Amino acid sequence: MKTIAIIDRHPILRTGLDFFIKDHFKEVKILGSENVAAFQQSFPRQSLDLVILGFSEHSSTNSLSFVNMLRKQYPKTALIVYDDRPDASLIVPYLKAGVNGYLSKQNSTNKLIECVEIVLEGKRYVCKEVLELILDEYIIENKALPANSFPPLTPREYEIAKSLIQGIKTSEIAKVFGRKLGTISAMKTSIFKKLKVDNIVKLREMMTVS
Repeated sequence: MKTIAIIDRHPILRTGLDFFIKDHFKEVKILGSENVAAFQQSFPRQSLDLVILGFSEHSSTNSLSFVNMLRKQYPKTALIVYDDRPDASLIVPYLKAGVNGYLSKQNSTNKLIECVEIVLEGKRYVCKEVLELILDEYIIENKALPANSFPPLTPREYEIAKSLIQGIKTSEIAKVFGRKLGTISAMKTSIFKKLKVDNIVKLREMMTVS
């Protein structure tokens, strides 16, 4: 029997994942908790086959430390990050820290099941949307940026930022760049974090001043 921990602050999501995983894997034990500290307190000596670590937009600031904490306590346990808003700048650090699977919560539950199956086989899994973010962050960044652009942004992020301040909806931006809506939303979040703004008005003001 496999033992899987689901750590996520949203109880409805934990309950839903519990149902889907038990429906797919007949021999499985699910342990749920709202955060890493609470899980360690409730199950201090529990042996685990897999941890699904869910992140929301509000928990991402400490997310890498949570990964390192779990890796230290459960060095041989497979770890999947299930992220609400993937941040391109954190994806590679997650993988280097020992994350075995990484996917966006905007993927279907079937994709999560696929990720669980592959990771439990000892392989790595990264969803398509996250792979696109990695490509934009680490390959396309070698292209030249305009002289008045922002150094923290990749060329793709800069183009998306320009579209955002022009009032173009994320759904339209996704069509223009041939990306899924979830990918553009994740890149928008990354842009806001890098430039330390929290809305389009502030983004427009910053880019206009530049």
